Amino acid sequence: MQRAAHIRHCAGVALVTLLMCAVGEEVRAEKPKANGPPAWNAPQPEKIEALELKGNPQRGERLYETCASCHLTNAAGQQDGTMPQLAGQHTTVLIKQLAEIRSGLRVNPVMLPFAKQLVEPQDLADVAAYIASLPVPADRGVGPGVDLDRGKALYEHDCVRCHGEHGEGNAASFFPRIAGQHYHYIVRQLIDIASGRRGNAHPEMALIVESYSARDVSIVADYVSRLGGTP
Repeated sequence: MQRAAHIRHCAGVALVTLLMCAVGEEVRAEKPKANGPPAWNAPQPEKIEALELKGNPQRGERLYETCASCHLTNAAGQQDGTMPQLAGQHTTVLIKQLAEIRSGLRVNPVMLPFAKQLVEPQDLADVAAYIASLPVPADRGVGPGVDLDRGKALYEHDCVRCHGEHGEGNAASFFPRIAGQHYHYIVRQLIDIASGRRGNAHPEMALIVESYSARDVSIVADYVSRLGGTP
């Protein structure tokens, strides 16, 4: 059983390495230069207004029907990482990400047409309130479970200050809840952040992840996917 887990881990690291190389080549020419104010939480009128509004979860439930085809009715996403788990996420984080996808600050061509269907700041506040009210699913896609001690060490050294000891995040600071997020989705986001492809990543996080090997990306993502999120 341990040998099988080790083989799966090696295969996973090899895949992460290939993805990191492929994405790095694709975005090298378009990676943003490190000048001017950071884009991580750039002020936008729509985002600022939506954050000040009180969300209506009942109305948000109706708006969420557009999202359910990909993220599922319980907002659990897909364990293969094609769609993230959203249930229980902080409203501030959801509004920030939706607004920045709509504006193009965060590059997400798959999500963009759906985000554009939320036409007013109140729509963003309402759908975020509904998603945040959903219980966090117990099932999630996890990694191979190899070298979790190093994954924990990396997390505690590099991530805990912003995302919390249990991966609970920080709503006031726009740091997302990452506990229980699907392993493959976390890997993909770490690669996109390291390459500059995501666009709206926190600059400090980008610097940290840039220094990670493919193995580090895999094992820290594996550790995070197993966090419970409850202090």
